[in-house]
Amino acid sequence: MTTNAVNSAVFAFPVNITLETIEPFFREIFQKVEEKNLKEVIINFNDFISSNGRVEPIATLRTANNIEAFKRFYGDRVTLKRYYSEATLLSNTYARTMRVFSLFNIPFGDSYKDDFNPNFFGKRTYIPLILKNLQENVSESLFIEDDIDKISKYMANILTMSSGNENVKNYFSYSLNELIRNIIEHSDSRSLMCMAQEWAGQGGRCIEVGIMDLGQGIHKSLEEKMNLIDDKSISPLQLALLPGASSKVTTYVKDDADNSGFGLYMISEIVRKNGEFFVFSGNQGYTVFNDNDEFLECHTLGTLIGIKLYIDNLSDYELELEALRKQGLTRRILTEQFFQRARFSPGIPIDWSQLFQKEFSDV
Repeated sequence: MTTNAVNSAVFAFPVNITLETIEPFFREIFQKVEEKNLKEVIINFNDFISSNGRVEPIATLRTANNIEAFKRFYGDRVTLKRYYSEATLLSNTYARTMRVFSLFNIPFGDSYKDDFNPNFFGKRTYIPLILKNLQENVSESLFIEDDIDKISKYMANILTMSSGNENVKNYFSYSLNELIRNIIEHSDSRSLMCMAQEWAGQGGRCIEVGIMDLGQGIHKSLEEKMNLIDDKSISPLQLALLPGASSKVTTYVKDDADNSGFGLYMISEIVRKNGEFFVFSGNQGYTVFNDNDEFLECHTLGTLIGIKLYIDNLSDYELELEALRKQGLTRRILTEQFFQRARFSPGIPIDWSQLFQKEFSDV
């Protein structure tokens, strides 16, 4: 296709929606807008529509986040348009099933704003793109906690249906509960966007889940604590995974909720041993898998948390959680000691890197 506008450019949407394709795609768009002072950006979806490409949940939410970021940042200064030929044969039926086209206002399939009935066609191993609104005008934390519990169990039941394994379902119900709760604790948003899929591959069965809000984000909510840390190599996303570091007083969570203040630590450690953990907020992304921690340079509205959990080799659910609770309590005490020193003994050097060591002793 061609354009008539002088300051207009066309970008071909990737055939596959993965982190490896989506991040550079939107990075190029933002760069070109700035370099060439573009007034119009056109995304061509013909290749995506006509190819049966891979559509991953976490990357799909990154796509939604980038689109919203573009609109908020440029407003009326740059027009974002989508293009596709009505003669293009739809081959990407999976993207239609997962409601991905509704992100771009392309009329293939349901909208992500519609309700989802997992029983309509029998057993399912996925949850399509969904915008979930939590209860409004909440005056009792119990109501939000009940909402979180219902959502997490609902998603866990669907995603573990094929395994028939109660241990797997418990693992996932707990993990989703922690993900949703932590996003709400650090957000001023009353809505969540989520998407999930069970994959089968050479490494065994994997359940991938992405959950996102467009509120203030973890990086913003941890600003006060980050100001106490004089080691600028430490990221707020690293800090968020320490037990107790990200806890805050809210009306969103019951006082006796399991592992309050431990949420992201617990789930990141569970997934570290059995998959991959992702958190995006502010100008960074942070991934955790095995003993490898990596940073990604990217801009994110609100917070996006994703997990890939390989379910064939999960150890006993209760034993795993109990071991992590004990380890987390020790690490939480050390974390609180460090922040107490920073608050009440400013100027005294603190080796903050000790908090992020795999093994440590009290100091």
